[in-house]
Amino acid sequence: MKTKYFDYNDELDIEGDKIKKNLNDLTGHIAAQNEENEELYKLKKEIIELEKKVNNTMVSNLSEPELELIAFDDFDDFFWHYNSTTFHKSLNQEIQKKPTIPLSCLDYSIVVIAGLIASLVDICLVKIPKDMSMSSIYYGQKSSEITKFFKGIGIDKNKKLLPFLKYLEDNCKVPFDIPVNSKIPGFGIRTHRLHSLGHDPLLGLIFGFMDIMNGKMTVIDSMGNISIQKGSFNLDNSEMIYLPFIWLGHIVSDLCTTMGIPIPGWGFTQLLNFGRFGQKDRSVAEISRWMYINGYDLRHFITMSVSTACIEMIVRMYLSIASINNQSDIDLDVVKSFATKDKERIQSSLRLHKMLFLSHTIATSGNAIKVFASQGNPLSINITQWIAFLKEAVIVTQTSLRNTTGEKITRNREKIDNNWENIQKIKIGRFDK
Repeated sequence: MKTKYFDYNDELDIEGDKIKKNLNDLTGHIAAQNEENEELYKLKKEIIELEKKVNNTMVSNLSEPELELIAFDDFDDFFWHYNSTTFHKSLNQEIQKKPTIPLSCLDYSIVVIAGLIASLVDICLVKIPKDMSMSSIYYGQKSSEITKFFKGIGIDKNKKLLPFLKYLEDNCKVPFDIPVNSKIPGFGIRTHRLHSLGHDPLLGLIFGFMDIMNGKMTVIDSMGNISIQKGSFNLDNSEMIYLPFIWLGHIVSDLCTTMGIPIPGWGFTQLLNFGRFGQKDRSVAEISRWMYINGYDLRHFITMSVSTACIEMIVRMYLSIASINNQSDIDLDVVKSFATKDKERIQSSLRLHKMLFLSHTIATSGNAIKVFASQGNPLSINITQWIAFLKEAVIVTQTSLRNTTGEKITRNREKIDNNWENIQKIKIGRFDK
């Protein structure tokens, strides 16, 4: 019989019991961990729903597969990544984002309607200032009835000036009213008002006054040369006090004559003596001179303004109606900060000019189509429409370059207040289905 010097049975039994106990504890921990994972899964779903309710950008842009790929045990890493990196980056972009004025579908509808109406008015009513004769390559094109109406004002059936206008013509003599001067290229009976800057209805306030005081005549000839010529007479010093009335009376009397007076600033087109356009290879100066001779004067300028006025009236009337506050808004208006009121004023102005710019863009495109359809007739150009388009383009460009710091601060403050109100409305606990 072998003798046992070392007996480990008791120790092994004790250690075996300990291992079984540890295995049982481990099994319990795993079960508890699974229960915790299930709770974390439910918690994650609730947090995602919470994020969606407050319209945050943390996870709302993730697709369902991307959400499922988020490991339960890496949930802290997930929120650290999206909070610290993506969230802060998107938040900074949101804070620094330049304020814009988005237009609603109704706004765009008004823009399109205003632009199309202006285009139809331009094509059907404005037309051209004069019927094209058989000698013209544009023969058959008809003039505007509105322009014909304006050209009939101030004259009788025999095309003579009415007594009051005749009185102004006889008594409001100016030194720059010289119908013929052979020394000035292009200067003649039908064109002397175009070349004489004193006849300009706007710039004549400068050149006309200077010419009357000095007894001179400032002209731009058909070659683009600016010169000061001797006037027809000198005004007496005692009559200088009546200078503004003399100039205005002369312009009014000339307005109702056959040739009328040029569009403001049109005389300076004679400086544009370059280019070769049309079948006759005429320069810009020659084309503008031909246009004036064929009725493109101040009266047709007023006619052309009708289409532009349509846009201004439609858009501004629409915004006026849309801006009418209800009584609650009026009551709250008294407690608004100056910054908020200033931001609203800026936004209202930006919305107006954005809509005007888009409407004038449509109308200007319509005028370009009109010129193309009339075989490139320069008389079809609606200069008032192009001026309005360029003016609004400049305004829109200026607004894009403005300092928006104050607007950003006010906008961000309002977003913080609104989000805080939304947070306060959130119920703690399970979300209602």
